[in-house]
Amino acid sequence: MYQKKKWMMQAVAQAKAVCGSSIQREVDNIMEMHDSKKYGITFLVAFVAAGLIIATVVFPFWNLIRADVYEEVEILLNERGKCYVDTSDNIPKTIDNCNYNIGDIVTVKYGEIPSNIISESKNSIAFLDAFPLSIGHTLIIPKHHYEKIQDMSPHDNVDLFSMLYDIISKVDKITGSTLLAIHNGKGSGQEVPHVHVHLIPRQSGDLAGPVHSMFKNKPKLSSEELDKLCAEIKNS
Repeated sequence: MYQKKKWMMQAVAQAKAVCGSSIQREVDNIMEMHDSKKYGITFLVAFVAAGLIIATVVFPFWNLIRADVYEEVEILLNERGKCYVDTSDNIPKTIDNCNYNIGDIVTVKYGEIPSNIISESKNSIAFLDAFPLSIGHTLIIPKHHYEKIQDMSPHDNVDLFSMLYDIISKVDKITGSTLLAIHNGKGSGQEVPHVHVHLIPRQSGDLAGPVHSMFKNKPKLSSEELDKLCAEIKNS
């Protein structure tokens, strides 16, 4: 009888030990699962919060930090007597040293007016490129919006290329040679749909190569084909 009772007590003790360890494992698993859920919820909340911040704070100012956004706007006057413009991002922008008349329709680039201005007229402006391909990389743009050269008014065209003529010798002093480039339309590589002339100082060793190196599939035309093409361009 005593042996049987001892055996039963040992069996109960073993059962408690086994059940206890199993229960503890289950509790640990549940706690781990809860921790993972907690981390997941924390990550989700942080992700949503970041999205809200981007949507409500960063996005409205995104156009202000882009370098390639142009918009045709009207010059206005605020209560402090300063020129400003309203743009499609609904953030008014003041213009320092404004030389426009109230009511003028001009093209502005979102963000600050370029501070590194080299030359400026009523219809054109030349300034250092904020993302230069070489030291002294300069842009000349018309203040009115035109996507292509042929869209420009005769007056703006003369003004733009007169400015080019005036500053090319100054830019050319940087290296002694300057690449002039105009991407006339999206298919030509134009990233900003606004006329702009690049003045890019060049020198041996800049690895840019001549313009002919840009094209891999060069056409081979006979003299007859060249004559025909020339006539088509003349008569178009």
